[in-house]
Amino acid sequence: MSLTAVLSNAVSGLAVAQNALAVTANNVANASTEGYARQIAQQEAAVLDGRGAGARALATTRMVDEYLTVRAREQAARVGRSEVLDAVQEQIQQCLFGAPGDAARGLSSRIAALTSAAQALATGPDQPGLAAGLIGAAQDLARGLATAGAEVQSLRRELDARLSATVAEINGELAQLEQLNRAVARSGPTPGLLDRRDAVLASLAGKLEIAVAVADNGAATVYTRSGQPLLDSALRQLVYDPVAEVGSGTTFGPIRVFRAEDIDPGSGQPIIGALGQTLVSGGLRLALTPQLQADAVPDDAQLIVSSFREGRLQGLIEARDALLPVLADQLGELAGAARFVLNAAHNTANAHPPPERLTGTREDTAGFAGAARGGTAYVAIVDPGTGIAATTVAVDVATAADVPTLAAQLTTALGGLGTATIDGAGRLVLQAAGGYRLALAEGDSRIEVADDAGHVRVYGFSHYFGLNDLLVAEGTDATRLRVRDDLAADPARLARTQLDVQPGGPPTSRLGGAGDSRGAQALAAAFGTPVDTVARGDLPSGRFRLADYAAEIVAVRAGAADRARQTAAIDQALAEDLAARRAEVSGVNLDEELARLVLLQEAYAASARVLQLTNQLFAELLAIVD
Repeated sequence: MSLTAVLSNAVSGLAVAQNALAVTANNVANASTEGYARQIAQQEAAVLDGRGAGARALATTRMVDEYLTVRAREQAARVGRSEVLDAVQEQIQQCLFGAPGDAARGLSSRIAALTSAAQALATGPDQPGLAAGLIGAAQDLARGLATAGAEVQSLRRELDARLSATVAEINGELAQLEQLNRAVARSGPTPGLLDRRDAVLASLAGKLEIAVAVADNGAATVYTRSGQPLLDSALRQLVYDPVAEVGSGTTFGPIRVFRAEDIDPGSGQPIIGALGQTLVSGGLRLALTPQLQADAVPDDAQLIVSSFREGRLQGLIEARDALLPVLADQLGELAGAARFVLNAAHNTANAHPPPERLTGTREDTAGFAGAARGGTAYVAIVDPGTGIAATTVAVDVATAADVPTLAAQLTTALGGLGTATIDGAGRLVLQAAGGYRLALAEGDSRIEVADDAGHVRVYGFSHYFGLNDLLVAEGTDATRLRVRDDLAADPARLARTQLDVQPGGPPTSRLGGAGDSRGAQALAAAFGTPVDTVARGDLPSGRFRLADYAAEIVAVRAGAADRARQTAAIDQALAEDLAARRAEVSGVNLDEELARLVLLQEAYAASARVLQLTNQLFAELLAIVD
């Protein structure tokens, strides 16, 4: 071998060793850098005309286990979803139910307070302070239900805003990936660029399920789980418009994906005529209730369908459109049950002194004609001084074809001492004449009503029309109740005394006095009366007392929160295990790197020694020539 060849071998050895030393030093410097993959200096023997010609450095590679990388992305999506659901369950516990035994927030405690107030009134029905206490407790329960319902919708609005922010983050990361693809096309798939790309892909994978493929030119292509491209030869962007306010009837818009070139940069909206693909359809919720299925709106327009299974985006959708709506349904079921049993009890009694006018709360009475009906109720026109009825009318609820006919029959039967009319809102109105007052008795009247939710409720005459309700609905939200306005203004209007009727031809009746506590006793007993409820999410149908149903809501939510916490912990543990396994492959071991550094220094020194000896030989040859 010529001295020139030896010199070439030594120089190439120095270059290869220097490159490997730089790579090793870079590994040591980035040992604690998040997302850094250990780099390996590659080299090969140089051969010229079949003879060794030293060595040459090849492109530096990364130590990455692609299988573990794919698994880590899949697990990141699971963690993203479970963490959202866990956090929302925790918010529910803190915002709606508070700490265990927190009387200020516990609906069971509010129900217990109202029960105690009714029991106290039963011992002193003529005491104004006890009547005011019952009204206050009823208002507190109504406020508690309304506040809980409003808090649920507030949480949904917060989740909708977070969903919009997550869409913006996804769009930003897709744009970053496109820029990295361009950099790879210009500079080649260098380890630094690939590390940055893996970090962006890992972040993106936590937000939605993705599949990643690498093209021959090193560019990454990204697809959703369902195969919708997000980044290939063209960049895509997601479009979602958050809502300003959220209520039980709010319709959320879809999440669609468009080519970036089809989106107006000023407004962020697709240009007219642009065609996009729907990733999540718009609608009311993920699962429709029987009421929504029975209404006139097509189910497809109300049902939200998501193409995702995992990821933060899916977690936000599930929390906003499944978890919280179900909780709102359960609170609404409790509010409906409270309204039914308390109004049923309150309608069995009368105020003392009784009123001159009674206006029903039920505005839609069209179902009366087709309802199963039977029995007799009583309407009395009483002397406010003696409580003795001037006339008592037996109302056979089965004979009238409809409510207008019933009102006409009742007016005729009252014989000028009173009237029954239908006002502009469709409510039944009873009016006494000549200074007399009105008193009612439910008797054995029975009006059976089935609603779209699956309830089958049995009302008495007064209860059906809401002639003497305690709690009335406020708006369309099922949790929004209030104490009837005239009762809230004057607790003396509470129904505490009952009408004693002697059936016959004609019937006679007399109203109990100021000390009659049977109405208050009926209110107190209502809290121990089981009421039928329908299935609401993870709370099955059954017969519950009000306090028991409230306790079941808390227990079910606590169980769900515990399961969400466990799922999140398991998913996080699996993610950490995968991260540890990846670190075993891609992580930097300082001991190994320092040992490699010593070997490379020795290789560099050996090449330098060969270079030095070759230089000496050249010098000696030149001296001989001279």
